[in-house]
Amino acid sequence: VFVDVLISIDMTGATLAEIVANQFLGSGILPIQVQSGTPLIQGNTFASTATSDGAVYVQNGKPVLRSNTFTSNKGIAIQPGADADLGTAASPGLNSFAAVPGFGVKHDGAATIQAQGNTWQHAPPTAGVDIVVTGAGSVVYGPGINDHVP
Repeated sequence: VFVDVLISIDMTGATLAEIVANQFLGSGILPIQVQSGTPLIQGNTFASTATSDGAVYVQNGKPVLRSNTFTSNKGIAIQPGADADLGTAASPGLNSFAAVPGFGVKHDGAATIQAQGNTWQHAPPTAGVDIVVTGAGSVVYGPGINDHVP
């Protein structure tokens, strides 16, 4: 359990890691920061109320997120040059963003982010609310031809 920690886990220089079954609570600004590698982030609960950029901030690398629950004020922020696997048709994400008052996923880059099999605040997820894309990329949230933002 991490409570009120400024940056709880900073993934710098790690190529493979597993962050499994943790609780991030309180006013921590950046629960997980991924700066490199492909860590597995699974079965965690994010309930931080003061996240500045997102409960999971992906600056570089490509984390794999499965079965996490987000009730924090923001979900996952993916920066230019970064990528993330939030769920595919073959391996659904099972992440819950249903109780996030801010964005579930914010994507500032050019990559196509897979985010299939997740629970969103709105069904289907609302562009600009549940999923925010500010770069040239897109976020695919379902198997249908139109299941993407933008």
